[in-house]
Formats: sequence, structure tokens, C-alpha cells
Amino acid sequence: MDKIELTIVAITSSDTQEHGFVVVLKEVGGQRHLPILVGGFEARAIAMEIERIYSPRPMTHDLMKQVIIEMGGDLFEVLITELKDDVYFANLVVLMDNGTKIKIDARTSDAIALAVRFGCGIYVEPSVLEKAGIEWGTFVQVNESEEAVVHTPENPFATLTTEELNQELDKALADEAYEKAAAIRDELKKRKDV
Repeated sequence: MDKIELTIVAITSSDTQEHGFVVVLKEVGGQRHLPILVGGFEARAIAMEIERIYSPRPMTHDLMKQVIIEMGGDLFEVLITELKDDVYFANLVVLMDNGTKIKIDARTSDAIALAVRFGCGIYVEPSVLEKAGIEWGTFVQVNESEEAVVHTPENPFATLTTEELNQELDKALADEAYEKAAAIRDELKKRKDV
């Protein structure tokens, strides 16, 4: 069976690990999700690139991107290859100017941070998705103001009222939790567009 393409659908704080985050990847054309626990630094690096927030000096993943480019390479793809003892393993597949492909072992969180910088695909071996993939359904819930809201894993703020969302946005900005702030902003924008 061929590798399965994934897309990032959410970055959220972890309920199980203090100061940890979860990057939720979803299979393209399917319903399975792959939650990957990452550290705060990696979560911030991924979110900053997705939101196009740039640091005045290169961060570690920006530096790695520049090194790969300067050495005549381009990140072709990221492949999540294995799950062993609750740890995901990944390879960076670098395409060199001479046409050769080099596989480099990497932490999955770093691989994802580089993938968003290069704009390349993120893939998973089918056996990993079969072992750790989660099918999350969509359900409708009525909030306190009797508005029907669709709640999916990609929409963790859907059950909050607009006033609660604005309060959460202020708190996220004060805490410099920019990925959370971006998700809240998207939910607020979605409600204005309806």
C-alpha cells in the first residue's frame, strides 16, 4: 500500500502533558486523524510559519532550511515511518540538485516544522495510520444562546459564545499563544461571514 498524504488541521495544547502541544494531522481524502505530541518550541515554530509570523533572526528550523538550500537541496517530502513506544519516527527526503534523494532521520516535530517552511508534502506509512489513526466524527451542539454550532476537531472553539471567544483571544494574545489566537480569530471570522 502506498504512503498516505496528511495535512495539518490543528495545533492545540495537550491535556496530558504540561507545556506540551498536539499537532493534529488528517489524511487527505479520508477521515482519520493522527495526533502528534510536540514541545512548545516546535509547536510555535510550526504555527509561526503557518501564520506567516517571522522572527527578526532565523530560528533553528529557518536555519536548517537555509542549510539544505545552500547545500543544493530541496525538501521533497516528509515521511512518518514508524510508531514505537509512543514515539513517532520520520524521515526528511531531500532532493539534491544532481537528482539524488537523501533520507535523513528526524524527530517528527522538526520534520513537520521544516515541511511547512518548504511547502512540501507530509506523508505517513499506512501501518502507522492504522495503528494510531483516530476517526473523529462531526456533531452539532446547541450553545447557551440557542445557536447551532458544528464541532469538529478542527474547530475546538465552536462551542464557545462570541463573548467567550473574545475573552479567550485576549488571554491567548497576553500569553503569547499565537497559534491559539489564530484559531480563535478564524472562528470569529467564520461567524461574521455567516
